[in-house]
This record gives sequence, C-alpha cells and structure tokens, in this order.
Amino acid sequence: RLKGGQIDSSAYGTGSGGSVSLTTPTLSMKKGSLISALTDSDNPLAQGGNITIDSLHVDVLDHSQISATNTGSGNAGTIAISAQDSLSLQHGSAISVASAQGDAGDIDIHTDRMLYVLNSKITTSAAAGLGNGGNITLGNPEFSLLNDSQIIANAVEGSGGNIMLRADFFIPSTDSIVSASSELGLQGKISIQSQYANIANSIGVLNG
Repeated sequence: RLKGGQIDSSAYGTGSGGSVSLTTPTLSMKKGSLISALTDSDNPLAQGGNITIDSLHVDVLDHSQISATNTGSGNAGTIAISAQDSLSLQHGSAISVASAQGDAGDIDIHTDRMLYVLNSKITTSAAAGLGNGGNITLGNPEFSLLNDSQIIANAVEGSGGNIMLRADFFIPSTDSIVSASSELGLQGKISIQSQYANIANSIGVLNG
C-alpha cells in the first residue's frame, strides 16, 4: 500500500534506465503516490526502464501515477499490468508512458473482471522528433468502463500508437476520449472487440 509514497527507478548520464517489478496480492495507491521508471540521457541508445505489476487488485487513486518516461534522446520503457480481478484508476490519476524524442513504449493492461477509469488517463506520448506513439492494449475484462476519462496514444512527427480494447462489455461515457493520432505523421488505429460496445455517440473524439 502506497499513501503518498513513491517507488522510483531513475537513471541519469549515459546508461539505460532500470526497471520496476512488483508482485503483490493487492496494490493500493492513494494521495499522489508514484511508481516511476525515469531515464534522462543524451545517449539515443539509452532505453527507458520498464514497469511490471502482477496483482489480484490494482487501485490507482487520488492523483496517483504509474509512469515510464524517457526525457532524453532514447525510447521510453513499457508498462505491463496484470490485475487478475480488477483495476481501478480514479480521480485525476494516470498510467502513462512518454518519450521526449524517441519512441514511446507500450502499455499492456490485462484484467479478468473489471477495468474502471474515472476522471483519469491511460496515455502514451511521443512529444517531439520522429518518435512513434506507443501502443495501448486493454484486454479481456468482463466490464470495461470509462467515465470522463481518456485513452490516448499520440505522437507529433512519428506515427500515432494503436489502441486495442477487448471486453465483454465496453461502456464509455459521452465525455470520454479515445484517440490514436499524430500531428504530422500517420494516424494510429483503434480496434474495439466487444460482445456489447455502447459507443454510439459515446466517444468524444475518435482518431482525432
């Protein structure tokens, strides 16, 4: 349990970033808690660190963040979360991968029962240069619910990332946004596989 706490792997200089791996029955993050893999290097071969989480329940609440970032020249790391029962992301929280110049890494989230995102974001971003946006895969929950939230895989000059959503029931609110875009490069693709997808007039921005 993290309550305003931090788990951080940071690398500066010329080397690649270190990774964070957590295996726990329950992960609860509150009050601005942070799990971070940060790399800051001018070496374009310096890769960002990865974050791997394996748990039964994952709660990321109250402006907490899980973040893999490369603020230097290289590619960002990846985030892989296996929440066997449920993942809840609420109240200004974020799961994000970002690169300053290289490619953004992927976000891969799998849960069996529930993915609930309330007033929060799941994002990959390549901020500048020819970096490509990372892919986002949200897989196989019974219910995937977005409420006033964003799932974004964007880039500037590179290609936008692809977004794959798989759920028995996918239900976004009208003010939620799903976007896989690039300002100057190729647009990403959005794929939704669901037995029931209530998306008519429900996704605020699609591929935009």
